[in-house]
Amino acid sequence: MSSEPSSSSTALPPTKLIHLTYEGNFQLECTAKVVSSRLIDEVENDKNDGNRKVEIILDTTAMHPQGGGQPTDIGTISITGDDCKDYVINVERVDIDRSSGIVTHKGTLSCLSDVKEEEKQAVDHDSTNLLPFGAGSEVKVTVDPENRRIVSECHTAGHVLDAAMARCGRIMPPTKGFHFLDGPYVEYKGSIPPNEREETIKSLNAAFQ
Repeated sequence: MSSEPSSSSTALPPTKLIHLTYEGNFQLECTAKVVSSRLIDEVENDKNDGNRKVEIILDTTAMHPQGGGQPTDIGTISITGDDCKDYVINVERVDIDRSSGIVTHKGTLSCLSDVKEEEKQAVDHDSTNLLPFGAGSEVKVTVDPENRRIVSECHTAGHVLDAAMARCGRIMPPTKGFHFLDGPYVEYKGSIPPNEREETIKSLNAAFQ
């Protein structure tokens, strides 16, 4: 579940993942610097309201990329542009390239400052319009706390199920965990005989108490 690195990102350093550090395991905010950014293919952009789909790489992030059976974090990246206007990127997906360690944030860029109508039209119609910030710009990363809580709990539930299986005497190696909210599950190597499944379910329910 990793994104392919763009040609411009192959020589970039790996992104520091704050959630992997002891102190940052529950950290939901951080400051970071832009390493690379670009407009996503114009086909994906909404040209009606001036908002633009963007892809941004930072030197560090508090967001958990999608992978390991766990959904992506969502949240915001706030930034003051070179034009001194305030912008926010509503991050919809975070991916990591496992070979390079580079994390890519994808989302919709909106201007929070008052924008004159002629400026808005220029953004709507000028496909060559550059982003109002670049490499070295400082940003604030904020993780959506409710989304992080629920996906983390769903992930933890998979490990609880592993422990319950062991307590029931079912020592079966887990082979796959799917921790998305639309139907989470854990797959195990081996099988339970049909005549033992009902009793196993009862034992599992008791183990959860």
